[in-house]
Amino acid sequence: MPGLGQPAKASIMSWSEDPNALRRLLGLAKAVRTRREEGSVVFVGELTGSAESLLQAALTAELVASPKVARAYLARVAFETDAGEQPALCLRGPEDIDLVRRVGQRFAELFGRDQHMDILFLTEELESQVELVCRPFYAATPRHPAAG
Repeated sequence: MPGLGQPAKASIMSWSEDPNALRRLLGLAKAVRTRREEGSVVFVGELTGSAESLLQAALTAELVASPKVARAYLARVAFETDAGEQPALCLRGPEDIDLVRRVGQRFAELFGRDQHMDILFLTEELESQVELVCRPFYAATPRHPAAG
């Protein structure tokens, strides 16, 4: 298991605008996800600030509607294939293309369509890495069966 600041393998979804996506996705959306295998990812730290607080509030509304997401983190990450740090929404839950689309729309509303944010769906190992440098901004409330 990689330690603090050590690379871990990740599968990343990105939000991107594509003028031909409407035809390819049978008219469902202009935005498409792209799947990249970046190799190793290092979780550098937490994204903080007033803009990030607005983003967290907007994303929380989407995450509440996605009951399979257990926790969400806004992190700074570095990939072995890129120089520099990238913003990333890190989610503990199964991959969900509809959630990626909704998150991308919220992100674009706040920061513009020319900005970029990766979305990482975390394994248990990756979550243990991000937790070393970042606190979740969202944690699902456990659902209890109705008494009755």
